[in-house]
Amino acid sequence: MNSERFGIIRKSVLTNSGKTDCNISVLDGILNILPAGLTRILQLTLSNLVDAYKKNELLLNTKIALYMLSSILVDRAEPSEL
Repeated sequence: MNSERFGIIRKSVLTNSGKTDCNISVLDGILNILPAGLTRILQLTLSNLVDAYKKNELLLNTKIALYMLSSILVDRAEPSEL
């Protein structure tokens, strides 16, 4: 779901069906967010390069996260950093 306050959120329910109390810790997140502009074909054909060059940043004191590539995707042995 989307939330104006929190961005992308997941709603879930956890039920203890046992007879004793228990303590739990939950760590949740979204995996494999792709940078804008990446096509499905590009992800399917160059997924190792996409994974190698994916970069993300959180802008301090904001609710903005940046998802980008740190290099142009080329399958050659030469540097192409942005």
